[in-house]
Amino acid sequence: MLLRRVSFCLLLLIFPGCSLFDSVPQRPEGISSRDLSFKPAQPVEWHLQNGLRVMFLEDRELPMVSGTLYFLGGSVFDPKDRAGLASATGAQMRGGGVPGLLPQQLDAELDATGAAIESSFGEEYGTVSFSCLGDDLSRVFELFSSVVRNPSFNAERFKLWQKLAEEGIRRRADSPDVMAQMAFERILYGSNSGWRDRSTVVSVSAITLEDMKEFHRQYVVPHNAILALSGNISAAEARAMVEKFFVDWDGPRTKLKFPEVHRVIKPGIYVLERDFEQANVVMGHFGPGRYEGSFPARAVFNRIFGLGGFQSVLMNEVRTKRGLAYSVYGGLFPGRSIGVMQIGLGTRNEEVVNAIESIVEVVGGLKKEPVSAESLEDAALAEKGSFVFNFKDPGAIVARRALLSLLDYPKDFDATYLDTVSALNPRSLHKETNKELRPGEMAIVVVGRVSAAELARKFSERTPVYHLEFTEQALVGKIVHPEAGD
Repeated sequence: MLLRRVSFCLLLLIFPGCSLFDSVPQRPEGISSRDLSFKPAQPVEWHLQNGLRVMFLEDRELPMVSGTLYFLGGSVFDPKDRAGLASATGAQMRGGGVPGLLPQQLDAELDATGAAIESSFGEEYGTVSFSCLGDDLSRVFELFSSVVRNPSFNAERFKLWQKLAEEGIRRRADSPDVMAQMAFERILYGSNSGWRDRSTVVSVSAITLEDMKEFHRQYVVPHNAILALSGNISAAEARAMVEKFFVDWDGPRTKLKFPEVHRVIKPGIYVLERDFEQANVVMGHFGPGRYEGSFPARAVFNRIFGLGGFQSVLMNEVRTKRGLAYSVYGGLFPGRSIGVMQIGLGTRNEEVVNAIESIVEVVGGLKKEPVSAESLEDAALAEKGSFVFNFKDPGAIVARRALLSLLDYPKDFDATYLDTVSALNPRSLHKETNKELRPGEMAIVVVGRVSAAELARKFSERTPVYHLEFTEQALVGKIVHPEAGD
C-alpha cells in the first residue's frame, strides 16, 4: 500500500498537467450549485382510543430502537409560588425510579444493557425518550412506559435536585450573560409572566412530591401527546408493543390554554451595574408569532442579520469592521403567540455606547433597504443545506414530524419549505421582515462596569435610561428611576 501511494505521488510530480484536481474551482465562487429537491419518508401514523397519536418509521440500518413521547405542558404553567415545578417534575420522572425499582436500581439495569431513558419539561412541552438494542426492547419499553405513566418521585433524589437547583439560582449573579437575558425577559414580559424564568430559591424549596405528582397527572396525558418511534422493528411489531403498554393509559382530556403574553415592555436603556471585566448587552422588542408570516423567510433573514457567523451583517459591521464586540448575534425568534427580535453582544465596558449606537444604525439600515441579491443567495443556499439535515435518518424524521404536529405547525410546513426559500428575492424578503425591525422601540439591557448616570448623560435626550436593582438570589428585583414604573 505504501509503494502505491509513493508511486501515485511521483506520477503527479512527473505529469503535473494530468492532475486529478483540474476540475476543482480555484475560488469558492466557482463552485456550482443546484436547487435541492427531496421528499423525506412519511411516518406510519395511528391513534389509540385514549387519544395518543403514534408515528413510526422503520430503520434496519442498526439493531436499535428509539423513541420519544412528546406532551404539551411546561414551565409556562408553573404556579407563581412554585416556579420550577415543571423542571422538577421532568427531572424526577426518570430520576426518581419506577414502581418496583429504586432510582439506583433503575440506573443499574439500564447501564447493564447500554440503554437510556431520559425525561424533561421545557417551556411549552415535555419529553420522555428511550434508546436500546433491539434484543432489549421489550424490557426497556416496559420501563419507559413506567417512567411515563407511573414515576415514583423518590424523596431522596428530589432533595438532591432541590439543592442543585437552588445552588444554580444563586450562581446566576456570577454570569453576566444570564443576568442580562433574565433582565431583558423581565422587562419584556413583566414580573408575573410564565413566559420568563421566575424560579427562585424560595419557589424551588416550596415544591413538594405531591406538587410533582399533580403536575404529572395534569400534563402527562395521552390526549395531548405524540409518541415518535423508529428502529429495527416492523410497524406491526411497534403497534403491538404500544398497544400492550399504553392502550389502558388515561388522563384528563382538557384542551390546554396557554397563557397570554402581555406586552409590558418600555423602551429604554436598563443598566445593571456589576464589576465584570466586560459588558454584556441584550436588546430588542417583541416580534412575530410562530404562525405569523413566513417562517422560511425569517430563517433566511436571520442568517443574513446575525446568525450567519462571520458573514452576518452584525458580525461584519460591529465586530470585524468596527471592533466593538467580542461576539454578537441577532435575529427574529418567533414564540407561540408573540416572538422576540433580539440582539446580544459582549463588549468592552468602555465601548458600550459605541456598540449600542452601531447596533441601532445597522438595524435602521436593514429596515430601510433590502439586502443585496448576493447575500440573499448565499443565505438561502446555506438555509436549504441546513434544512436537509433535519432528515438525516428515520429517527430524526419521525421526531421532527411529531414535534411539528404537537406544536400545530401547518401540515405542509416541510413540504413547502425549500420552494418558499427558493422563491425569495430581496424585495419580498424586505417586505416580510422590515416591519419586524423597530429600533426606536428597543429595550436595551446593559450588565457590566458601566455607570447608569454616565449613560443617562449620553442618551437621556433620545432614550430614557433606568438603573436596575436585583436581588442576588432571585434576579427579579425592581427598576429604579423617577420616571419608571414597575
